Amino acid sequence: DFRCASVAAPDAKAQRVDDGWRLDGTVRYCSGIPYSTHFMGQAMLADLPPQEAAEHLLLYVAPRSEWTMLDDWGDTLGLRGSGSHSIRLEDGRIPAEFAVEDTNMVNVDVSAGTPGLALHGNPMYVGRALAPFTISLTALTTGAGYSALDEFEHQMRTRKTSVPPMVPRLGDADHQRWYGTALGKLATAEALTIRCAEEHMEICERTAAGGEPYSEEEEQRIGIVAREAIVQVWEAVDQALFRNVGSSAIKAGQRFERVWRDLTMIASHRNTGFRETSFRKLAQLHLGLPVT
Repeated sequence: DFRCASVAAPDAKAQRVDDGWRLDGTVRYCSGIPYSTHFMGQAMLADLPPQEAAEHLLLYVAPRSEWTMLDDWGDTLGLRGSGSHSIRLEDGRIPAEFAVEDTNMVNVDVSAGTPGLALHGNPMYVGRALAPFTISLTALTTGAGYSALDEFEHQMRTRKTSVPPMVPRLGDADHQRWYGTALGKLATAEALTIRCAEEHMEICERTAAGGEPYSEEEEQRIGIVAREAIVQVWEAVDQALFRNVGSSAIKAGQRFERVWRDLTMIASHRNTGFRETSFRKLAQLHLGLPVT
């Protein structure tokens, strides 16, 4: 019985003790934590200077007995049901085998294989983390975009335009254009999502077969493509649909209002916020420049 929320931000401090590690700190945005039996996170070593500690992260798994979930989720604009509470570690204790030193979960070198590949033989276990993480966000966002489009279509089929001549929205040229714009952008996002997933698996299979290892540049490129799909969905829903669906559809609790609120959270998500810096990092990796 193992369900494990995970956060990459190293918000905890770790101190070595005789039988393992002591963990202290508050970790935010632990999505799914109400249902988790364990938590996987990263900590900086308490006895190292901050810059050095950031370069030598500890990857750990802590059972539920070692942390407390805080009652601090549910008042965000959207995604109130995601269970993204914070947890607090106070003198949390884990055995040595529950931690891996000098391991950053979002930048693991897989060139020599991984324990997961050796144990299971599944190529997915030799993939890097950031690409599939972003793809998963893209899939959720695209699905939400289609849900918004479904509701926009329902409004087109059941309501009339708000200015004279009052005609069914379904026959209105502007509504047809707004609908087609969103449909085209969502179809583009869906195609990008599927292709990114396929390419991720192709590179995993190549790596598992002993070919060129999954590189950080490939990870960044796939993540950037997937992130652009997220941007496509948000722009389609916000600009083509939200602005034209009508005020009654965005009253509290209405289907379109709920979907739009959830999508605002991806528009402000840390992953989406990394868009510009990721462009620069991809260029640095591709051109052989120092990565900053």
